[in-house]
Amino acid sequence: MGMEQLIDGALSASLLRLLEERPITKITVQDITDGAGLNKRTFYNHFQDKNDLVAFVWNQAFEAAWHDGDRRCTLEEYFANMSAWAIRMPTFFVNTIGYYSGQNNLWETICQTSKEGVLRLIEWNGRADEITPEVVQTVDFYVHGCLFRGNRPQQEIAREREIDPAELFSPQRMIELIPDSIKPLLLEPREG
Repeated sequence: MGMEQLIDGALSASLLRLLEERPITKITVQDITDGAGLNKRTFYNHFQDKNDLVAFVWNQAFEAAWHDGDRRCTLEEYFANMSAWAIRMPTFFVNTIGYYSGQNNLWETICQTSKEGVLRLIEWNGRADEITPEVVQTVDFYVHGCLFRGNRPQQEIAREREIDPAELFSPQRMIELIPDSIKPLLLEPREG
């Protein structure tokens, strides 16, 4: 492992520890660097701001969830992996996505990364030629809807109604929510 990965790992670990205690809005770059034993200059050599670091942590989890060793996961397996990650890291979701308003495009960064992953799945399924502007728009709508389920008000409503917040992200529920127009692209790989 190179120095870059060690520094990124230390900053990520520091951020995750801090998110156990408080929301992203109450965490400073100085808090993150102090927890990592690094200075702010090192931080800014790696990330633009704390939201860029949050996006990095999200992207790491996102990429890991698409793979099981060398094997590419199905969409349902991906959702199961992300759900398991959310259960292991509940404060990451509650203390970041739940505070997306005004967060320097953190919400949009996470949505964009998620959309790119879903579009990549369509390509992996051998259906890249079916990606039209309408498909991209539908995927964007779907991703925003799925991620909206993780925001703080939605989780509070789930608790008030005695629904397990983890159920909001169950793989079966996420599959059910896929718009019919893109379901075959995501769930049915083309033969050949």
